[in-house]
Amino acid sequence: APLQRKHAVVGLRLEVARADAVRRRESEATLLLAEAERALGRGDAEVAATGLRKVLDLAPSERARELLERAQKAMRRTIEASRREAETQQALLAARGLADGKDWGGALERVEIVLALEPENAEALELRGLWAGKQRAQQERRQREKDLTSAERALAEGRPEIALER
Repeated sequence: APLQRKHAVVGLRLEVARADAVRRRESEATLLLAEAERALGRGDAEVAATGLRKVLDLAPSERARELLERAQKAMRRTIEASRREAETQQALLAARGLADGKDWGGALERVEIVLALEPENAEALELRGLWAGKQRAQQERRQREKDLTSAERALAEGRPEIALER
């Protein structure tokens, strides 16, 4: 009987210890969940996600899963915005380089890439207007040069009536 009592006491102590451990995990999970919600509220999705993963390890809940999904979506949006910003800057840099070389068509193509990524990009909108005018002027100048060359050729061939048409 004393041995049975001793086993019963040990078993009881073990149950109490397990219950305490569960309460501590649940309490820690509750605190971490609250911290993660605050982090998500202030836009710190990475901190929130880290905390929520710990919550799910300690005491899984539907609320923690939902918040983790929200945090991961926010992180994906941030990554996508960073990618779009990098592409925008790269296209603007390429556009400026092409414009420096007077390749207005190429520069405008890059500006259109920027506007596809960010339709309201003020710099791209301004450059498009400026460079489109330069491209038109360049095209008109080339056409005048072509017409002049044709007229000179017609004069050299003794056909002044054709030269006058140019």
